[in-house]
Parts: sequence; structure tokens; C-alpha cells
Amino acid sequence: MILTRKIVNASHAKATADSSTEHFKMENLRTTSIDSDAFTDLNELKYLQIHCPLLTEIFPAFFPSSLVILDLSGNFELTAIRSFQGLVNLQELEICSNRSL
Repeated sequence: MILTRKIVNASHAKATADSSTEHFKMENLRTTSIDSDAFTDLNELKYLQIHCPLLTEIFPAFFPSSLVILDLSGNFELTAIRSFQGLVNLQELEICSNRSL
């Protein structure tokens, strides 16, 4: 299942999808943070793409352990990527086009 969600002018971003979602995209978000429980129920998530030009910090430890590919490219204001603890299946991390990293 592929689910794409585009949110504009959200103060905080939270993912909404059913638990069988494997591919999730968050694009063009006007937010600086993502709630720690945003991906709690996405137990089968394999691919996560987050493109939020204003996002400043991200905590991958909040993502499901099922994640295989994490695309954080294009988050121009991103200055910190915190702990990857728990992402035991992660095979690919994309962080290009982040000015501050």
C-alpha cells in the first residue's frame, strides 16, 4: 500500500494511516517538528520519506523497527538527527540536500 499525505501550515506533523502501510511520504510540510508518536501504529512500515523544508530536528528512534529505507533528503533546515537506536532493519539512509548537516 502506498499512502501519500501532503500537509501545509501544520504546527506539528502526525502520520495517519492504517497499520498495514508499508510506504509513507510526508511532503511539503510547513512544520519544524514531528510528534514522537506520529508513527506508533505503523508496524509494517518499510519506506519512510520526510520532506519538510522547515524541519529542524528528527528522532529516528521514534520510527517503527520495521523501517528499511529512510529518506530525509530535502529538509533544508535540519540540524540534528538523533538516535537511530531500534532501527535494526534500516539498510538505506538518504540525507542529501540538507544544508545544515
